[in-house]
Amino acid sequence: SLSGISKVLIPGGLFVLEVLTKYNSALISAFENRRVITSDGSEILLSTFSEYNINKAIEVTECIYSKISDTKIINKESEVIELKYYSIEEFSDLLKAAGFNCIKAFKPFTSITANGDELSVVFTSKKVC
Repeated sequence: SLSGISKVLIPGGLFVLEVLTKYNSALISAFENRRVITSDGSEILLSTFSEYNINKAIEVTECIYSKISDTKIINKESEVIELKYYSIEEFSDLLKAAGFNCIKAFKPFTSITANGDELSVVFTSKKVC
């Protein structure tokens, strides 16, 4: 948690974090399949389905991992990942509540101030002394 990081950071320490924005979402829904060949020659098929709730700024992705050997599924596991997307203002407020100040938001890999329509934002902040 942000407050946990703040507790262990030395006073005046700099915290840098890249945060995905709502512009990086699945845009309502998306489906994807990926295959990986493992060292034992079997194959893992990853199937994902993502849905984005625009009102809550939450993306939910269901991931199904199928291990395939000799064209047969020999094991299957699944997980659900829930991502919350924040505006610059919302995330800045979370950093403040966790004990950070001197909060700045930048476009990735630049020193240009973010304007809120980026796919991701890099935040820098310091621990309150």
